Amino acid sequence: MELQEMQAAWQQMNQKIEKQQQLTDQLIMEMTTQKYRAKYQKLNTFETVGGVICYVFATYILMNFGKMDIWYLRLCAVVAIAVLTILPIFSLSAIRDLQNLPITSGTQKELMRDFTARKRRFLLFQKINVGMTPLLMVSILPIFSKLFKNIDVFTESSVMFWYLPIGAIALFLMFGWVFKCYRSINASAAKTLEELDQQ
Repeated sequence: MELQEMQAAWQQMNQKIEKQQQLTDQLIMEMTTQKYRAKYQKLNTFETVGGVICYVFATYILMNFGKMDIWYLRLCAVVAIAVLTILPIFSLSAIRDLQNLPITSGTQKELMRDFTARKRRFLLFQKINVGMTPLLMVSILPIFSKLFKNIDVFTESSVMFWYLPIGAIALFLMFGWVFKCYRSINASAAKTLEELDQQ
């Protein structure tokens, strides 16, 4: 009788330990998921604010499209509106794709493979943004010069002579800083995911 009672007690204890282990594993997964997603939430906030600013500028240019009285100013306006509309969509979709990584499904190897693919896609979109921004810079100067000062920068070359080199240097410094931040966040997120394997 005592042996059967001890075996029953032992089985009951094993079940409690297994339940406790499952709860602990579940809590670790939830905490890791929250920690991972929080890393991209800050980026998402910055990109959303930037997207709103882009759409405000695109709307302003669209509302004043009639003031673009020369064909090349209209072309610049169309290019600027297209870039200002497309850039936020690329950035936000890539960040949300990273943020919505299914951490709890699959093996660690599959998770890291999926993360790496999403990270590469994110960095590709950022490189596309970097490539499109100088186009935006060149197309937006004539528009705002026309709207705010009624100056045609294509006929007054001194404006373009100063604007382009200064703008290019500013863009280069800003993109270096932004890429450094993006890579740091991606490395930190990868480290968070790798910690799952150690637990």
